[in-house]
Amino acid sequence: MTEGESRGPGPHSRDPAPVHDPSPRPEGAALVSSGSDHLPGVRGELRPVPRPEARLEPRAEPRAEPLTEPLTEPLAESRAGDRSGLGGPRHTPRFRRTYPLDWLMMRASAIVVLLCAPLIVVIINRGLPGPVGQTPLTLWIGGLGLVAAFVACELVPFRIEVRRETMILSLSELPLALGLMLLPAWLAVAAHFVSGFAVYLFRRDPLRHSITNTVMTLLESVLAVSAMQLVGQLTHQPPNAMLPVAVGVLLGALGSGAVIGTILHLVGPAEPYRVMLTRTAVAAATLISFALVIRTVWVSGSSGPVLALVLLGFMAVLFRAFRTLMGNKDDMAAMYAFVQSVATMQTKSARWPEMLELIRDNQNASLAIIYLDTGEDMLASQAVDAEGSVTVPPMPVNDPILIQAAELGVARVSDHRKHRIALMESLSARGSRDMMVVALRADHRIRGYVEVRDRRSRWGRFTDRDMRSLETLSGHVATALDNVRLVEKLREEAHHDAVTGLRNQVGLSVDIDEALRAGRIGAVALIRLGMLSTINGAIGYDRGNELLRNVGERLRASSQPPRQVARMEGDLFAVVIEPMPEEEIVGTVSCMLDALAEQFSLDGVDVEPDPSAGIALNERLQKQRSGDPASFEQRAEMALNAAQKRGEPYAVYRSSMGDLFRRRFQLVTQFRTAVETGQIVVYYQPKVSLRNNQLVGVEALVRWVHPEFGMVSPAEFVPAIEATGFVQLLLSHALDTVLGQIREWSQHGLHIPVAVNLSVRNLTEDFPEIVREALTERAVTPDLLSFEVTESSVMDDPEAALPILHALHDLGIKLSIDDFGTGYSSLAYLRKLPIDEIKIDRSFVWGMSTGTSDLAIVQSIIDLGHSLGKQVVAEGVEEETSREALKAMNCDIMQGFLLSRPLPANRFEEWITARMIRTSAVGAEPPALRLV
Repeated sequence: MTEGESRGPGPHSRDPAPVHDPSPRPEGAALVSSGSDHLPGVRGELRPVPRPEARLEPRAEPRAEPLTEPLTEPLAESRAGDRSGLGGPRHTPRFRRTYPLDWLMMRASAIVVLLCAPLIVVIINRGLPGPVGQTPLTLWIGGLGLVAAFVACELVPFRIEVRRETMILSLSELPLALGLMLLPAWLAVAAHFVSGFAVYLFRRDPLRHSITNTVMTLLESVLAVSAMQLVGQLTHQPPNAMLPVAVGVLLGALGSGAVIGTILHLVGPAEPYRVMLTRTAVAAATLISFALVIRTVWVSGSSGPVLALVLLGFMAVLFRAFRTLMGNKDDMAAMYAFVQSVATMQTKSARWPEMLELIRDNQNASLAIIYLDTGEDMLASQAVDAEGSVTVPPMPVNDPILIQAAELGVARVSDHRKHRIALMESLSARGSRDMMVVALRADHRIRGYVEVRDRRSRWGRFTDRDMRSLETLSGHVATALDNVRLVEKLREEAHHDAVTGLRNQVGLSVDIDEALRAGRIGAVALIRLGMLSTINGAIGYDRGNELLRNVGERLRASSQPPRQVARMEGDLFAVVIEPMPEEEIVGTVSCMLDALAEQFSLDGVDVEPDPSAGIALNERLQKQRSGDPASFEQRAEMALNAAQKRGEPYAVYRSSMGDLFRRRFQLVTQFRTAVETGQIVVYYQPKVSLRNNQLVGVEALVRWVHPEFGMVSPAEFVPAIEATGFVQLLLSHALDTVLGQIREWSQHGLHIPVAVNLSVRNLTEDFPEIVREALTERAVTPDLLSFEVTESSVMDDPEAALPILHALHDLGIKLSIDDFGTGYSSLAYLRKLPIDEIKIDRSFVWGMSTGTSDLAIVQSIIDLGHSLGKQVVAEGVEEETSREALKAMNCDIMQGFLLSRPLPANRFEEWITARMIRTSAVGAEPPALRLV
């Protein structure tokens, strides 16, 4: 029989599992089934039939939870490997059942038995057809051979892939047709019935499933014999002639298929009868044709039986070769699916259930478990079985089987083999009869173990091939663990201050955002000592750093209950305070200030700071609908500035302090006029190669020369206009100015690439076409233009941003990731971005001279960029020592005040004249501008 299914093997086969789509199935979607026997279109599992255009995409994962967190979606029940389509569990979408499955199975079996009984009586009354003159020996040999043939066909189905369909043929029609032609009909029916019942019992299916499948076998045989008798009478041929047998076997297959189709439609939505029966008829007719050919060869002469057996043997060899080929192909497909799943893993636990399900399905195991080292005596565990996530007790690190896996890399223990007593006791304690374990080695140590238990196949145990496959899969899991650890380490260092070990400004923003989501924030207080620069100048930077550490410790000690404390910059600290009345918040901050006002002893020098604080209350921000990390920090700093101006120890933000917001509003309303009147100008900051001091390009930076406010930084007006539609106007003006400047420089022999910063709001679908038209209009080659985007802006909506970036890259425009290391991007997405350059955020470059952590982060980013084949640019280089350190770390390009501040075009040309020399072509290198 055949089956139409989405590509990929069934769960009870040795073949790897397909990629499942766990999203809810739309109402009315067709269901098909799969398995390994001869019922029409029924192969024992229910799954949605994907549309030809559909792609099975993994669903978006929820936020990471502890390792014991279960799957967010349950796994539905279904089974493969039996003829009723009614059996074991399978990772498939839920659907609404019209009738209970077990209820239908038993009633359908009873109805089929009642229908078969009168047919059996009629068959017996008319006489069972079959050849005559056979001896008991030939009957025994033929019967046993037929039973063996039926068993082989039931256990080893034949898979054929046609376009998007996978057809599974159990080949059972072949021995049935041969048996009815060469042996008495009663013997063929008995062999079919006995073999079917034996197979299902051998598989240890539930009794009701075995009964249903055996009844379906009986129905097909009875229908086949009845049709043989009827066709024989109508055509005046012996019932065991070719035509009656062919028609009988075909009708038997269609009849049993119709019964199964009815059951499937009563269970829930299923594929149309026409599709199911057509596929059944085609497969059955193909097998019957083979049987007729073999029969013809068998009776062709004295050597006919030998030739027929040779033909069968040849078919068996071809079948085995084809099956091996398809198995290898499925193995590769499953490995590719698994690697893709691992590549998208971003957290320790968000993707574990999905990956464990792939491992379990690939190994055809009942249970898959991952144990992770927590640094304690017990290993944390997470597991999935056929129903979904399950709870498995933590495993002690001294478990004998895990110890063997740690020593040898792998361990396989089975109750039918001889092992050490300790291993057998550990296997028994798991309640398992067969298992494999592979150690997860990452960064030269064991991070955990992957364990699978009890092969679901009813006739086999785990093999050496299974062990090799599990080792390969586990190797990818170990690599993912290592990548996750590296990313988390980089993120952890990026979110912490190198001097005090407290959270830095980036980390504080993350904490505030999480506290806002959880409703656990009442206020943010900014506290400044106002004396760090004096101490640094008087007794040295090391004493200043010691003061900062002491202040951090004192703030944490005075925060009861423990609160999040961060060092923002310089001697500015922040404290996140839990919800409480305003009076209590003010009292809490006052106590902190009193604790900080006490003397600090720095190598015998007593320092008495005069701290002050600014408080931003969450309640006030909520009323103004501006409760976000930036608003807290901004308003707390406004309150702090107000307290320092007044000479008061603290101040609470009030609306009267909102002059800055009114200024921002004024900037937004005047922006269009500023563009039209030329107030928005472009400055250029050079970028120089650290290898040969060659000028490799400039970054274009917009400035607003305001008639009232003077020079306005983009850090002030760009965030304001990004909330409006003016961000496109800003980019259009900047791009037009830059392309005009590039063309002017080119006409004077200066081919200087210019980088323009992009906002995430600029990445619209028509933006690549706008850029292409602008380049054509200005007659500028794409290699002289590049765009810079921040990693955090791309990660806000990577699926929307990636196509736009690819389109820009296809135009020949270089792309850079700006402020790298300060966002929350995934390495899996980073390798997909069509970028040519990574720019290290200036905060890490500034911190290189004072902390080894920043130095290590910069080195890690440089190594990461080079491993991905990207150039690495260091921003914010202001000291000669920083340049020498970056050069020693093989950084490619530098940019910063050490070279030049951002300059208008005319002053930048003067800088080139004063600081650069034009070199002639040397070897393969073209003429270039080099720093003197």
